Amino acid sequence: MKTIVCVILSVFYTFCFSQSSIQTRRDSIFQPRALYANLSAGVRVISSMTAYYESTLRTRGNSRTYLKAGLGYYAVFGRGGMHVIGNLGWYGGGVKHKIECGGGLDYFILGDLQGAIPLSASLGYRFQKPQKRFLFRTGFSYPEGVYIGAGYRF
Repeated sequence: MKTIVCVILSVFYTFCFSQSSIQTRRDSIFQPRALYANLSAGVRVISSMTAYYESTLRTRGNSRTYLKAGLGYYAVFGRGGMHVIGNLGWYGGGVKHKIECGGGLDYFILGDLQGAIPLSASLGYRFQKPQKRFLFRTGFSYPEGVYIGAGYRF
């Protein structure tokens, strides 16, 4: 269990503090990283609050492949704890309106579900204007359920 948490944290550390190979200009409309938070209610977890760090791996036209890591709190019928999520995903579509999907692992580090490692998956909608830093997300994910979120790109 400690090994899995160490691996997840080291991958998160690497993506947060490594140099990006993506060439960007200050006036570019593309920001390769994002921080955002989700509030959710639903499936296996009754409610959850999760903060994410996202880093773009590949860009092709209006679509992006990304890796994200998150840390959050969950509640299940009065009991709760903390969980760590790691996902690989894709989003693409129009200039402002995008569809996103992804999958990965969710590891419960504290609380009643401690030690459980379910798969995680998401399908949603993302709104982000070109040359603006704000992003809005909504959709469905497992195990979190229906989510709504907002964040900042940089």
